Amino acid sequence: MTKVLQCNDVIPGCSFEMRGDSEADVLRKAAEHAKSAHNMREIPADVLSKVRGAIRDKAAPELESRIRARAYELYEQRGKQDGRALDDWCQAEAELTEQKRRHAAA
Repeated sequence: MTKVLQCNDVIPGCSFEMRGDSEADVLRKAAEHAKSAHNMREIPADVLSKVRGAIRDKAAPELESRIRARAYELYEQRGKQDGRALDDWCQAEAELTEQKRRHAAA
């Protein structure tokens, strides 16, 4: 399954997206992007940890659309406070995955 990283999830305001066949592919592309776009010669350990946490499996378009909609609902419920997009996405993804698991078990 394709791996995807949205730079905006780590560096707010950057719209660059990296894709690869593995986490290693995405990390390599992230390092190249960090050097060229963000003037980072090295990726600090705390940023690398955020990058690894932000890499996702490319979901089916329908599921991704549902996750996006739920993440936006969470954003609205928090009073549209910026800076928590990754948290909202992860929560929405977890909720929908659990919902799918419960449905499959029924």
